Amino acid sequence: MTFGESRKRVLVLVLAMDAQPWRMIEDKGQRETWAAEPRADVPAFWLYGRTGMSSTMARYAQRAVQRFAPAAAFRAYSRLVGTWLASRPVRLAGDRLVTGVPETYLNTNAKNMSGLRHLLATLDFDYVFRTNTSSYVNLSMLEDYVQALPDTGFYGGFVGERDGTKFASGTCTLMSRDLVEYAVNDQAWEFGLIDDVAMGRSMARASVEVQPLNRLDVLTPEDLNALTSGDLEGAFIVRCKSSGGREHDIEAMHRVHQLYAEEAATK
Repeated sequence: MTFGESRKRVLVLVLAMDAQPWRMIEDKGQRETWAAEPRADVPAFWLYGRTGMSSTMARYAQRAVQRFAPAAAFRAYSRLVGTWLASRPVRLAGDRLVTGVPETYLNTNAKNMSGLRHLLATLDFDYVFRTNTSSYVNLSMLEDYVQALPDTGFYGGFVGERDGTKFASGTCTLMSRDLVEYAVNDQAWEFGLIDDVAMGRSMARASVEVQPLNRLDVLTPEDLNALTSGDLEGAFIVRCKSSGGREHDIEAMHRVHQLYAEEAATK
């Protein structure tokens, strides 16, 4: 263990974006609820890429290569560019990690790798929990949860599957430090895949099987209206993403926050 004498230390890494509606959800949702009071024992960081012209140019270039180049050429292009982008310096601005990776959907992979490498190089921790801006994280429950986990060899989350490979969804990925180190040093890492699938394939190469974690989904007004404190029992991660108006994400986080507080007051 790297923090204190008996407690494992877990960090939270939130995949963020300096564009709407994601910035609004971060500021009005996460930062007014579970992240309103930063905790030194469970620090949280928001991971950003570069926006503006570099992002636009990267998006057009990736689409062109993906559309017109053979599959093997696209994989080679993704590997070359992704490796370079993931190695670029990261700037820490408060609790925001600002990478040198242009903000595109495909670059989420390199952006995630860049953030993980920075955490490994600069902070002591035993576990990292990766999530996104539409998630509510109960930091106390997360911190308690990791204490019962092994010191090494753990990869868990909300399990998905693609082409026969099981992986932890990017909304809910919990990893021990040694496996984060394995992933960032994986010479076969596939930058042409979305980040959570690439992580699952990397863990498969390490012969590590993903372990299921309990994630509660509150995705619709009906879900929100029916939500009770009992539903939150045993769940330190709540997915609040709506396929409609994104104000739902914010409203859901505040309601979840209220219910957690009410439940804590009874104990």
